Amino acid sequence: MGIKIVQGLYSLALVLFTAIASKYFTDIGLNNFYSILNLPEVTPENSYFRIIWRWLYFLLFLSFYIILLSKKTAEEFNEANSLFISQLFLQILWCFSFFFMGQMSASAIVIVLLFMEFF
Repeated sequence: MGIKIVQGLYSLALVLFTAIASKYFTDIGLNNFYSILNLPEVTPENSYFRIIWRWLYFLLFLSFYIILLSKKTAEEFNEANSLFISQLFLQILWCFSFFFMGQMSASAIVIVLLFMEFF
């Protein structure tokens, strides 16, 4: 099997796992916690979130695959891989803390951690 296929399957597996785990926590929260929030009238319907997240996860997969294909040293590859995996983990953690647990402050901390990884 070619290296490109292996890298594609690797990036797909990681993003797919993230999408499934995040969807599990989000679906529970949408039915419990999120539905009782006092949301502004301009808040989109829940069905829009599903469409947008599908595209976002596809773009995550594509960007990770492109990063894996780019020529770089082993050190640069490991750094990019670690950063991407930590971003995916933090996405799952945010869905868990916000939707599943309904913890606004913990969710805000996760958002800050996601943002801090860029610097």
